[in-house]
Amino acid sequence: MIEEIQIGTQIWMSKNLDVTHYKNGDVILEVTDAKKWGDIIGGAYCHYNNDPSNNAVYGKLYNANAVIDDRGLAPDGWHIPTIEEWALLENYLGKLNAGSDLKSIVGWADNGNGKNRFGFNAVPAGCRDAWGEFSEYTYASYWWSYTTSLTGIFYQYITYDLNILQQWNDDGRAGFSVRCIKD
Repeated sequence: MIEEIQIGTQIWMSKNLDVTHYKNGDVILEVTDAKKWGDIIGGAYCHYNNDPSNNAVYGKLYNANAVIDDRGLAPDGWHIPTIEEWALLENYLGKLNAGSDLKSIVGWADNGNGKNRFGFNAVPAGCRDAWGEFSEYTYASYWWSYTTSLTGIFYQYITYDLNILQQWNDDGRAGFSVRCIKD
């Protein structure tokens, strides 16, 4: 059963995505080798630091190819949010406090803990860069959007030291978390 929370008019998963198969049943490739991570043509996932024990709290990190794959990464009834859906969430929370309202109340470095006001429970899951290196654990959380651009795909992120929800663009080779929104 998927745990969900409502924020404004949206219903979100209360945890990062944790799937190993696409919606059609095909397996998503797990990539542990740092040298192979950025060169993968198709969808891939990993655990932070390649340590499966991190999965229970932080979920998996996926590359952008897994996110935009036609076979569907999100479970039935859910989808990967667009930047417009992320913006709706941010506008509901207020731009200056969206990050702190979403952050979990424990686990963030330098006491960057949040309020977890609605149960979103944003944990500092870190990321994997295009060269296969892990970083930002306890310092940041990154989530893919489903919105692509000429240079890649957009993502949202929260850092330990700021209370805002930020947006950026990546070429798609990084490994970020996924948080789904209900259809």
